[in-house]
Amino acid sequence: MRSLAEIKEEIKDRIDLSQVVSKHAKLVKTSGGYKACCPLPGHSEKTPSFGIDTRKNLYYCYGCQRGGDVFKFLEEVEGLSFMEAVKELAEQLGIELPKASPQEAERSRQEKGLREQGLEALTRSSQFFHYLLMNPTSPGAKRALEYLRVDRGLSDEEIVKLQLGWAPESPDTLAQKLRSAGLLQVAEDAGLVRNYGGRHYDFFQDRLMIPIRDRRSRVIAFSGRTLKPVDTKNPKYKNSPESPFFKKKEILYGLDLAVPLMNEKRFVCLVEGYFDQWAFQRLGIPSVAVMGTALTPEHLRDLERFTKQMVLVLDADKAGVASTKRSLPQLLDAGWDTRVFSGLQGKDPDEWLKTQKHGADEVGRLLKSSPEGLEWLILQTVSEARAEQLGRVPTLQRVRDLWARGVDSTHKELLINQIAASVGLRAEELKAAFDEIGTPVKVARLDEDRYEPFKDHSRSKHSWDRDAEELLVWWLRHWDKLHPSSEAEWDQRVDLFVGSLAEGLVRSWSDEARRTNEKLKISFVSLPLEQSQLDPLLQQWLYRGLVSPEGFESVENADKALISFKELAYSLKKEKAHAEIARLEQQLRSRPNEEEALEVLSRIQRLRLSLEKRS
Repeated sequence: MRSLAEIKEEIKDRIDLSQVVSKHAKLVKTSGGYKACCPLPGHSEKTPSFGIDTRKNLYYCYGCQRGGDVFKFLEEVEGLSFMEAVKELAEQLGIELPKASPQEAERSRQEKGLREQGLEALTRSSQFFHYLLMNPTSPGAKRALEYLRVDRGLSDEEIVKLQLGWAPESPDTLAQKLRSAGLLQVAEDAGLVRNYGGRHYDFFQDRLMIPIRDRRSRVIAFSGRTLKPVDTKNPKYKNSPESPFFKKKEILYGLDLAVPLMNEKRFVCLVEGYFDQWAFQRLGIPSVAVMGTALTPEHLRDLERFTKQMVLVLDADKAGVASTKRSLPQLLDAGWDTRVFSGLQGKDPDEWLKTQKHGADEVGRLLKSSPEGLEWLILQTVSEARAEQLGRVPTLQRVRDLWARGVDSTHKELLINQIAASVGLRAEELKAAFDEIGTPVKVARLDEDRYEPFKDHSRSKHSWDRDAEELLVWWLRHWDKLHPSSEAEWDQRVDLFVGSLAEGLVRSWSDEARRTNEKLKISFVSLPLEQSQLDPLLQQWLYRGLVSPEGFESVENADKALISFKELAYSLKKEKAHAEIARLEQQLRSRPNEEEALEVLSRIQRLRLSLEKRS
């Protein structure tokens, strides 16, 4: 039995390196081999400096000064391990690898045969579904194509590239086709058909079909989307069951398409939906999607072959926030450079990208300038603690527990200033709080009055005054970037603060801006601080906004400042809506007459709809 080293040398002698490289770069013939623009990760060029020596079967790039053999190339470009590269190339060349025993060799051949048949059944099914979608005579296909083209904005080129398909309503159309090809049994193993009392039925019926591929672009499963109303019996998506070919915890949708972009951009976006992944892919931004499961260690191991920088771009609803909170701890513990993009303005990523006039570079810059994962997680924790009306010590305890997660000390020193500023503390105070909350004894001795951001606002008019304060503070700290440019914008600002402590101030600023028809200077805004009759709590709000804490780093990008302002504004609107709903429900309990009750119910309904339609 030959050794692995001997097999490696045979592969190197027999393989045509230029054919392997040609899958990733356009080759130009030269006297000694080929040249191309470098396909290696992290190197982008317009003038070819990458060369292949066909006599030695080696490559070298004079630009990034990297080179090697076919194994090194597959490791760098496709993210394969050495043994994965050996197995793949040996299979291509028909070279048998060493086996432990004849029995194991026979078992492996049988398993390989079944696996190849299963992959053939999956590939044929994908081709069949695609044929039905593109065939205008297929029942239901016209509706599916209209949905893709009109409702979701996909081009025919994208539909073909993604091999999208249509599963007819007929119960056994696919089963009959696979039976005639002799693939019915492996199709059952792959979850394509179900056996009920000896009769086989299609697992997917009357659904838009999305093939799921592995890293090597082989179809291993499907996700079927209904175009009918969703209910408990008709879920929005129906995925292939777990099988020898498909395990959710190991597969990220779109990874095969994202690999070249990850090699170029050196980061990846994590999204939740197929359409979101397609939207980013269309723009040239690397992205992958989880499929109804949390991010797993297996997912991360697959991705870290190409990058360890991730931007979480998950929906801003409760489910999206919960998913982000589940994913972040393991990313932080595994040492990933993680950011959280929350500038979707109430849209899902696909919808948001359609509203952007910027190109890929600008969108990529916005994504990569998002808050650090740890910063986002801490601020989310503080926000939730306030909503739960927790005291100062429990809130800081939660923050401290997060701070202990896996971020290197140098990075923490840079980050603590940002977080301290965001929660309204000086960095020294936040560090002191972490130190003091070390043991139960220290918790008991903690001087709570020192931590101003967590003081109870007993003199506030409303439960949502905390949100009004945060919005006002952010506005003041970024005054030039967030200054209203029209009377309509001033009206919107006044509406935001109606009923809060700041309403009178904002109205006076609006009146002054209309009177002078000029941009208000920050010196004018600070004048109320000199008025002794100003409410002391409102003075505190103004002071927080006008006097930035030590270490505070202002957001230099106007778009990012506006995105954060809109997030805070939405939080305020939401809290005001909840408070009004509670008041109206209390009014209903006082048993008004029928006409009044209907009016109150109508107002409650309108408020609830406004919460669902984030604006």
